Amino acid sequence: MVKLYPDPHLRRAALPVRPGSPEAAEASAALRKAFHEVHALGLAANQIGLPYRVILVRLGDEEKVLLNPVITQRSPELVVDSEACLSLPGVDCDVPRAEWVVLQAQDEQGNPVELKLEGLEARVIQHEIDHVDGVLYVDHLPAEERRSVLRAYKQVRERGKEGQPSLKQI
Repeated sequence: MVKLYPDPHLRRAALPVRPGSPEAAEASAALRKAFHEVHALGLAANQIGLPYRVILVRLGDEEKVLLNPVITQRSPELVVDSEACLSLPGVDCDVPRAEWVVLQAQDEQGNPVELKLEGLEARVIQHEIDHVDGVLYVDHLPAEERRSVLRAYKQVRERGKEGQPSLKQI
């Protein structure tokens, strides 16, 4: 169900969605369904083939569906930490991200949401908003390191196709 790199859905910027619209309801329901089938902290609608600017993230013990999320402020300080992605299973790398961010979005009823997040939650939000912007976490890496991670990902996928256990299957 989750689109895997190099699926073109992952490189398209998602379209804004109107709260209460059939598109928003479809994306929210599909994200919830997919989210409960995978082990993740976040998921974006375009990762499951829907072209809408909708994400689902786990913040603390709560799952939040956010419509039309944008980062309005970010810390100048960057923190480098390991990231992985459901759309590039089996590989991870260290990615620089803002230490904290301020996010504006809407909930499913159209109410404004503003969150100031830091640490892991800020990293998750940045990762998912990148998705709806058509950006992958590997895009934040220097070119040679990005090529190396993508080569490793290709090898993981090829092992999986040959019936060998890939990291995705373990």
